[in-house]
Amino acid sequence: MLRRLGGCLVGSGQANFTPQWFPYTGASMHLDFVNRRYYWNGASRGEGDFSAFSGGSFGTGDAKGFIPAVDASHNVKIAWADLGISAPFCMVSVSRRTSIGANQSLFRLLSDANNYAVHFVLSSGVARTVVNITAGTQAQVSGPTLSANTVYSWASNIETDAIRASVNGANAGTADTSATLPDITELVVGHNGYNAAPFLGSIRHLMLFTGSRNQTALNADHGSSYRLWRMIHDGDVSPTIPARAGVCALRQNTLSGEPAVLRYVRGHYSPIHTRLTFPAICCK
Repeated sequence: MLRRLGGCLVGSGQANFTPQWFPYTGASMHLDFVNRRYYWNGASRGEGDFSAFSGGSFGTGDAKGFIPAVDASHNVKIAWADLGISAPFCMVSVSRRTSIGANQSLFRLLSDANNYAVHFVLSSGVARTVVNITAGTQAQVSGPTLSANTVYSWASNIETDAIRASVNGANAGTADTSATLPDITELVVGHNGYNAAPFLGSIRHLMLFTGSRNQTALNADHGSSYRLWRMIHDGDVSPTIPARAGVCALRQNTLSGEPAVLRYVRGHYSPIHTRLTFPAICCK
């Protein structure tokens, strides 16, 4: 039995909580296609703020998120100037692929067919971060082979002479230390922007973070703590955490190896340990 006293939960036993959606901590852009909530350039946005939004659908259950249509003109686009982001930056995608055997463009930042940075899944299933300019390919960082019907968190650092990637918190290929960045004018979701090479599956989250991240930070920022946040906010788990005197302890494999401790204040759980990277979670 739990009750509020002075802004805290008191009592003993287990407290079930339901999450409230927040942009992921530190994200300059967060497209949450599961809940159809969006954030960029310091403000919450709606689908009417996309520079283009045509075709595709939204799935439920295991297929939750944005499902691109086959036609290359059916996608989501945002003008790069509207995002207020410049290099270096980190691009993050959370997706679940349902089919293999075809090249698939998941998340592309580009100005034309020859200038882009992209999360690209090869027909073999290999996750590859590619950076290209008119003069030719600047980086191809090849990570693990992705399985069908599995959710992956994929992060890439996009920086001059520093292209590196992480999948589910682990190194995803050898970093490229000699790369020139392309000009970018727009973000395209689910296609390469020029022909029918759609992502075959559902896209749950896309995010951009300003600033550079080394490999350790890239793995940690989008590793176990981030996957926990994603599962909670996507409704894949409904965790129970012990509540006592207003403080909840949730053990999590953070970078420090310490348990992640949440404090209940004014209707929200928020992390006490600064190494925990997911934001406040509403409890009710």
